Amino acid sequence: MSFESAVNRKAVDLAKLSVEMTTSAGSGHPSTALSLTHLITVLMYKQMRWDPKDPWNKASDRLVLSEGHAVPIVYAALCDQGAMFIPLGKDRSGARPMTRADAMTLRAIDSALDGHPNPDLGVPFFDAATGSLGQGLSVAAGIAAAARMDKLDRNIYCIIGDGESREGQIWEAADFVVDHALTNVIPIFNCNDLAQSDYVSPQQSYQGLAAKLAAFGFIVRIIDGHKPTEINNALNELHVVQNGQRPLAIVARTVKAGARLMNRHGQARHAGQERQDGRHPRRAGTHRQGSWRWRLQTQWRTEGRRDQGQAAGGGQ
Repeated sequence: MSFESAVNRKAVDLAKLSVEMTTSAGSGHPSTALSLTHLITVLMYKQMRWDPKDPWNKASDRLVLSEGHAVPIVYAALCDQGAMFIPLGKDRSGARPMTRADAMTLRAIDSALDGHPNPDLGVPFFDAATGSLGQGLSVAAGIAAAARMDKLDRNIYCIIGDGESREGQIWEAADFVVDHALTNVIPIFNCNDLAQSDYVSPQQSYQGLAAKLAAFGFIVRIIDGHKPTEINNALNELHVVQNGQRPLAIVARTVKAGARLMNRHGQARHAGQERQDGRHPRRAGTHRQGSWRWRLQTQWRTEGRRDQGQAAGGGQ
């Protein structure tokens, strides 16, 4: 089996488990998790140097999930690999491999699998609680600086949402990473073009983020976040980058809803993909009739006219 086929197969398995977990919980963020399927697969099964049996090892590479709400896809990989975790109410002596049954307890009150990364609850794969958006790259920079002081050869991968990049702390941390030449920090921007309820602004487009990162002094690689070879090749550049002073940043174009990973030509579809006339879907100002956006827009307009009529004394 080729590398591409193996990663795609594993990514599908993890995506399914992520959806089952959030469905069982009745809450969570499955769409953002799905946008990270291939990135997480290549990272946790190919690139990262870590031992699922010993996530406490100080020499291990680390993953900081700054967009913490996407954690179901990481839990899925941890369960698949039988990574050690500590069930709620136990100490380290009670640690055991995470199972599929554990995955189904996502967000339960008595579960160590919180809706965001939380090492204090019992998942030592993570170093810090994340999900308060904008903080992850600062955490990654701190871990990297400490590793340098301790003379530890470890890489710190940090996954950041494109909407999250609106937070100023991201850019303060980026400045620190470049200023201190922390080439063992690898920011990976998950550019799925969608925030919580709408498209991201042009300032958070993948082109805008790449330009900002380059201006800060990063070596920037723009990739398709659903093509395993592109992901792997970009991450392999880290070995070259670490011989210099400029850190590497990856801007990955992804798809938020896994059901539309591929179009009819077998190419990845992107939520913010320009139409053939060159107009961005959001800025075109139109939504397909019958879509949920069109229905909401129609409802808002109807209710707005009704409210105006009531204010003018014409309401029922």
